[in-house]
Amino acid sequence: MPSATSGMLVYFDEDRRRELIQEKMQGTYEPFTDALSVPDWALGRLNIALLGFSDSTIDYIALAEKGKLAVTAKYRVEFSGMVDLGSIKISSIESRLNERIQRYFVRASRGTGGAIPPATWGALIVAIKLERPSLAVEIDRLLSLQRYSGYRLQGQAAEVLLQERDALGVSLDIFSGNNQLRDRVLTQWAPAEGAVNEISEVEATATLAHLPIGRSSFMKGVSQRYLQEETALQHDLFNWQGMTPVHEGGVSVFAQGGRKLEVIYANRNALEHTLGVDLIYYNESYELFVR
Repeated sequence: MPSATSGMLVYFDEDRRRELIQEKMQGTYEPFTDALSVPDWALGRLNIALLGFSDSTIDYIALAEKGKLAVTAKYRVEFSGMVDLGSIKISSIESRLNERIQRYFVRASRGTGGAIPPATWGALIVAIKLERPSLAVEIDRLLSLQRYSGYRLQGQAAEVLLQERDALGVSLDIFSGNNQLRDRVLTQWAPAEGAVNEISEVEATATLAHLPIGRSSFMKGVSQRYLQEETALQHDLFNWQGMTPVHEGGVSVFAQGGRKLEVIYANRNALEHTLGVDLIYYNESYELFVR
């Protein structure tokens, strides 16, 4: 596996700046930038950041990418792919760790803070997933995205996923009229935990392994914010202990303003046998199905 890296804790301690960032992210989780002191980070390398908008909570986990020098001793850092943690109390995390973590917070106003030792960072991530078990898959997706950033995935399974990626990307372009939605969705894709092997750090390559039906689609690596509640209901309805599921697919919903596109994954289930297709697209505005 690629070397494990630490992350950072960022506390936005300036009232006006905090309000502007929260307004920008409201409902859309749009990327934003800030200037921070991160001299040890490599330019262009993805990192993981925990974001706090109060001095007593951890509110989001996000990707962080260091850019060029912005002001003296501070670099431009772009935050993206935010996952809302629902304002986890720092006191709850510290009770699980038996260690104070507030001392590690990077205060945005000054841009400086303590480095988190890798062991502490690993325990911190575990504690967050214990506090928010329903978000464990999303957290793992971000960790996987950071871990394999810059790697070229290869193998037969990777070729199939590339075709699914292209099909979804074209559909999102047609739906939105530009490539912004495509970029926002596809750049947040990450391979599933345990799906990558034969890793070469020297050549920055890895082989994508074949996974069981229902876990191998490109949709499985897309952010869960695009998944309908219906998907979870289907999973619970058809997956009972001791029984074989009869429906492996799900529905992903992509929204832009008041417009909505639904993508139904139909591979290897009854819909494919009936219609002979892998993906079905439904444009709600035109009440139009495309297959």
